[in-house]
Amino acid sequence: MFEFGGGLQELLVILVVALLVVGPKRLPEVGRTLARVLRELRRAESEFRSTLETNLHLNEADAAPARSRPGRAWAKTSYAWRYQ
Repeated sequence: MFEFGGGLQELLVILVVALLVVGPKRLPEVGRTLARVLRELRRAESEFRSTLETNLHLNEADAAPARSRPGRAWAKTSYAWRYQ
């Protein structure tokens, strides 16, 4: 979902700012809550994506034409009829 580029310096700055804003006593609790929220977002994204792909595959199967007799269908869909 999100890609964080950067190194150790950026991570340290984020941790120091979080420590100053939240405080040392609540920092583990906030970290766990943030991890839980991110996990739920990933799970919801995965579920949405699988539902969307399933529905797209069902629609593709409905749109596919049904084949009748193989010989007759081949004659209609190929270029053989132009040369007869």
